[in-house]
Amino acid sequence: MMMKRIGFFTLVALLSTAPAIAAESIALKRVPIVVSNMENSLKLYRDILQLTVESDKMMKSDPHDEKVFNVPKGGMTRSVKFNLGPDQIRAVGLFEVKGYKGKDPNAPYDHGIVFRVTRIDEIRAQAKAAGIRIIDFVELTTSDGQKGHELSMLDPDGHLVLAYQVDAPKN
Repeated sequence: MMMKRIGFFTLVALLSTAPAIAAESIALKRVPIVVSNMENSLKLYRDILQLTVESDKMMKSDPHDEKVFNVPKGGMTRSVKFNLGPDQIRAVGLFEVKGYKGKDPNAPYDHGIVFRVTRIDEIRAQAKAAGIRIIDFVELTTSDGQKGHELSMLDPDGHLVLAYQVDAPKN
């Protein structure tokens, strides 16, 4: 393959178009979360965070699901998918698996899901009342300098869930 030298400004121009190209070729479709008890998980995702249920189905796991999620044959029993607005259809999916024991509470939180919210104090109070494990609640400064608050918590199976709210600008 022959490489061609290009100048710095040409490179900058090419790189400045990369996000537009990437945005057209890839998009996040869904965050799948394996849970042990759907009803317990719905208390956080549906009732407290108020995600909109798009579908709630009893299911038979097929060989593909079993391979992808590394679950025993017949292990998946129910799926609930949530919309996060008109442009984020089925963006979060809960998949109930028989015999799933949840995350090891002593292991590092190797992944999480982050929600931008508008009612952080209400979510915090409801999560606390429901017995959801609150890890921390802190003041937040975003990478672009906005101020707000972030709530970190664990869902009933030990998955890290972060909710943050940016404060309204002060006049």
